[in-house]
Amino acid sequence: MAANAIPQVSIVFASEIDVAATVRVVNAAFRTHVILTADRTSDEDIANELWPGTRFIQICEGDELAATAAVSPGLTLPALLMDDFPGIEATSSLYFGMAAVKPERMGHRLGARLLAEAEALARAEGFVRVILTTMEEMGNVAYYSRFGYRTVSVRELRAGYGSLVRSAHLHGMVKPL
Repeated sequence: MAANAIPQVSIVFASEIDVAATVRVVNAAFRTHVILTADRTSDEDIANELWPGTRFIQICEGDELAATAAVSPGLTLPALLMDDFPGIEATSSLYFGMAAVKPERMGHRLGARLLAEAEALARAEGFVRVILTTMEEMGNVAYYSRFGYRTVSVRELRAGYGSLVRSAHLHGMVKPL
């Protein structure tokens, strides 16, 4: 990849993404966390995580996908996921998830760019907050806190949940806009 290529940001509907490229970036990013034993997603699984209205913020450098994140209207989220946001109204929330940056591009502010794009999209569409879930053991709680997100719930995920090798703490985080 040409690291000096100017990053191009696009927002595309889930049905229009390059699924294989998206899965490669997500899995490469999540493999950097040693608490997982398997890939985060697959070409087949990714469809199960997409709710109505899901779009992807994608950052390409040249012809290569360097970073990606899904955004979905909170109203379309499964009730179980909304349990991670007690007292938060789903209808006025934009969910930010499946965020990933290619490992060789981490530390180059692409993750911050994904967040900024999600927040700008939320404002433009009349959402009053962005919500997300993330695991403390991946270092993401501290990362998102730097951008003004605060934890509103924490639940323990036991070893064996998904592909976790040990228990982890899933944080529901919110940023009012």
